Amino acid sequence: MSEEADLLAEARTLRRRARADRHAYWFPLVFFGVATAVCAPLYVQRLEPLDLGPDGVVSLYAIRTDPRIGSYWTVVLLAGALLSAWWYRRQGRRVGIEGRIGPPLVAATLFLMAYVALSVLPGGAPSFLWPLWIREFSALLVIAVGLLALAWQERSPGLAVTATVYTAAAVLANTYDLANLADLLGWEIPLSVAQQPNLLLPAAVLLAGGLVAGLQAWRTR
Repeated sequence: MSEEADLLAEARTLRRRARADRHAYWFPLVFFGVATAVCAPLYVQRLEPLDLGPDGVVSLYAIRTDPRIGSYWTVVLLAGALLSAWWYRRQGRRVGIEGRIGPPLVAATLFLMAYVALSVLPGGAPSFLWPLWIREFSALLVIAVGLLALAWQERSPGLAVTATVYTAAAVLANTYDLANLADLLGWEIPLSVAQQPNLLLPAAVLLAGGLVAGLQAWRTR
């Protein structure tokens, strides 16, 4: 009986270790979290004069951000999809259990194509999509779709929670100015960095989820 119990315990340990190694989703979480955080300088806003009044004083300003934002996100989304596919294949070969990464990649690719198509349309995004485009955070929704698809594929409760919280943060970033909350608390945020809270909240969710997932995988191994 002792030998059978030892074999059963060893089999459980191996199965738990293989499951932890196969659930290697900490890498895409950390990658997209870092990529989101480091692009904060691109969202620094500046005022550009548009019109001069009769006395020569500027009477109308436009708020501008870095025009390279769209190109940056296109590169990040493509690189993230390719690196995640490579990472999962590498982990699969290492542990001998290669999970499917196809459905998440297909979902993310379709939304990436829609993102790029709407970016290059002559008139920009359709008028009914203006809440998702005016703040230039629509790429966060592409990441959210990919993570939700990956959570469904992985059957991982931890990733499902992280992807759901991140999706809520991404939708909030696209539809609400989080700087308003600082105003309610009596904190004054300069106009130049007023968009940073909308960017850093989703980044914090990804980095926290990636850190927890990485530590759990390390402890299990």
